[in-house]
Amino acid sequence: MKNNESLVWCNLPKAGLGNQLFPLLKAYVYAELHNLPIVITNYHQLKIGPYLRKEKTKRNYNNFFLFQQSFLTDILHRIKMWFLSKFKNVVEDVSDLKQIPESNTIYQFSKVAHWSDYFKDFRPHRQLIIETFYKIVRPDILAIINSMKPSAIGAHVRLGDFKMLDTEGDIYNKGAVRTPQQYFIETILKIRIKSNSELPCAVFTDGFATEVGDIIALPKTKIIEGNKDIVDLILLSKSSYIITSVGSTFSYWAGFLGDAEVIQHPLNTIKIK
Repeated sequence: MKNNESLVWCNLPKAGLGNQLFPLLKAYVYAELHNLPIVITNYHQLKIGPYLRKEKTKRNYNNFFLFQQSFLTDILHRIKMWFLSKFKNVVEDVSDLKQIPESNTIYQFSKVAHWSDYFKDFRPHRQLIIETFYKIVRPDILAIINSMKPSAIGAHVRLGDFKMLDTEGDIYNKGAVRTPQQYFIETILKIRIKSNSELPCAVFTDGFATEVGDIIALPKTKIIEGNKDIVDLILLSKSSYIITSVGSTFSYWAGFLGDAEVIQHPLNTIKIK
């Protein structure tokens, strides 16, 4: 690397897959637009919370993307970027991805987008972001997805570390709360009435089947289990209708990446596409 050469550095936050995609894809698109080299670090993470809470999903994202290498390589890249940051200018999280880069500068992306408008910086580059996403996903992952048939309705029921609601109004007043399961049931039924067909529904959740029993008791409704998180995200994105969980960037990304009609809880909606 030349002394005056600039580069893009994505230092992934310790977060869920949906939240990690914000700095990751932003970094890749900025590098693509300006023909800059890119370094990704901190993709080997041990998340203790899911084990302590005995969650079904442990949020291990290894072997999802082509840039992921060994733990030692990740450490060496972190050391390299720490060293380079002492000798180059560091710009954190560019908002305008068309901004012309300066020489001898590291453009670092590590922040999750702000909840008030997660996709503000992404919508102008949506097609490029989608193409970039599929370029960096491992081919064996894509082969698995291509062998699967998406469901007409995809419902993402986020449980995990999200808190139980005291009242439905808490969706608007509090963050990280569970979307009422009755909402999913009613929405699935409304979609079927609208389409005049008992469309099949796939339920994607980080909870156990016993926790979503009322939803999967509906006719032609099944829980999707046993897949890697990235497989579930892409499969959900290929649904014709996506029912999101409030506050879950996992389901928001599925809506952004796909062509589905995205349905959100009326008390707290965000702009996605």
